[in-house]
Amino acid sequence: MKSRTLMCITAITLFAALAIPVRLAAQHTRYKLIDIGTFGGPTSQTNGESVVITNEGTVVGGADTSTPCPYFSGLISPAFKWQNGVMTELALLPGGCFSFADATNSHGLIVGLADNGLIDPLTDVPELRAVVWQGGQIIDLGTLGGSNSVADAVNNRGEVIGVA
Repeated sequence: MKSRTLMCITAITLFAALAIPVRLAAQHTRYKLIDIGTFGGPTSQTNGESVVITNEGTVVGGADTSTPCPYFSGLISPAFKWQNGVMTELALLPGGCFSFADATNSHGLIVGLADNGLIDPLTDVPELRAVVWQGGQIIDLGTLGGSNSVADAVNNRGEVIGVA
């Protein structure tokens, strides 16, 4: 009987000890939240479905300016690259007001979409083109005959996938 009582007391003590939260000395903060800002407008964002941050800490996405787009309701909103605390505006297509960086790779190749300044007659919204940013330049990847295309992802070999 004594051993049964001792076993119950030991079990209760063990469960109580395990229930007490203990902060381990070896714990480290793994994440740091950084507001990367905008280009003067209300919002900035990244694509939650692609690689938008590299192992080196480069982040890509899109951010608003405070300047209205002259041909469409909205602001001029270029794609950005944020690296080492510096947010850099990526080029727009000629005549365009909007671009968005969907993904990047570890070699600095950035892919996404940009409008070309034309309104799609079927949808009455700006035409979008799949684009690549490399070395500070924007390259229009075109379409497969329609009005729109988007580059969604890029691997470290420079292969781009998307839709058109």
